[in-house]
Amino acid sequence: MEQSNKGLILNPEVLKWARETAGESLDSTANRLNTTKNVVEEWEQKGMPLSFARLHALADFYKRSVAALMLPAIPLEPSFPTDFRRARGQSKTSKKTRLAIRRACRLQNLAANLAQELGGDITLKLFRISNINNPAASAQKLREVLGITIEDQSGWENERAALKQWISALEKAGVSVFQMSIPKAEARGIALSGNGDKKSAIVLTTQDSVRGRIFTLFHEVGHLLLGESGICNLKNLNSRVRSENEYEIFCDEFAGNFLLPVGTLNSDGLFTTFLDGLGLSILRRISLKYKVSQEMVLVRLYRTQKLSYTVFRELLKLAQEKRKPTSDGFQLPHQKCIGEVGRPLISQTFDAMKKGKLNVADAVSYLGLSRKHFKRLHGLI
Repeated sequence: MEQSNKGLILNPEVLKWARETAGESLDSTANRLNTTKNVVEEWEQKGMPLSFARLHALADFYKRSVAALMLPAIPLEPSFPTDFRRARGQSKTSKKTRLAIRRACRLQNLAANLAQELGGDITLKLFRISNINNPAASAQKLREVLGITIEDQSGWENERAALKQWISALEKAGVSVFQMSIPKAEARGIALSGNGDKKSAIVLTTQDSVRGRIFTLFHEVGHLLLGESGICNLKNLNSRVRSENEYEIFCDEFAGNFLLPVGTLNSDGLFTTFLDGLGLSILRRISLKYKVSQEMVLVRLYRTQKLSYTVFRELLKLAQEKRKPTSDGFQLPHQKCIGEVGRPLISQTFDAMKKGKLNVADAVSYLGLSRKHFKRLHGLI
């Protein structure tokens, strides 16, 4: 970095990297800084002088620190997860989604660093899948590893209690689960594989229903068991059109078999009653009992050839028309942080502070809170 009487001359490649990783265009950047596209291009191509005011404005717009924009070279960052949405006809990634992925990767690294500092373990305590031809067997194996039976699942109070229990079980198995506000139309879930040097993580969108999140959670677990990272939106789950990616097909079938095993479809009389009369009230009872969406119940019955495609589509349309929107409701920042980051990582953060491994400023930055809400968070953990 050089300084002239007209301002700072920054590395053009760093400025371009910061803009692109924020999901911004030359036009949007020019509009935000009240300048022209040509000026932004000159910053990124010729290293033209940049005033301190504009440097701070760029940092704020790109959601980067000023220090990051002043780096002499592009820093090493985790690679962007594989975009499985392209196989489903979508590849758009908005700024909001990009920033969420960036934050999730940062939290993933924080979890690994804190575990190292505190003598913890980041190993994924599950198993790897090499054969994708039998999703039912893999799903049954995961049930055995987690130690949660279908009877446990049906006995939980409601879907929020179920999501909490599933997340807790996966956290004990070495998976961090983050919940962030990502546009549902873009991505319902993201898998971030640890691959030995980082802690495996899953990102769910809070814009999805709770039962939708439960299915997505185990779809992404499928990706982790395959040892891969990816962005997924499960767009064509309810249609005959399947993903061209065999791993996406596997993860769909894996999640379905895990949450509603074939044995349960055959043994629970509610399914027989539903198939005899096709009543939506029975469908709703099944959904409530197993804490899965009505759409997922119908998909499972169709995939196991218990419903014809015509009947499946008719029932699916009726179920979707009666579906009520869900929301996590209003939450204060420190309350929202618990769901977004997860209790284990928050507890590790406070432990590291207590042992002098992490200062307050860094802890506040990592958790994305003001100091006031950081203190309130401490009182809840």
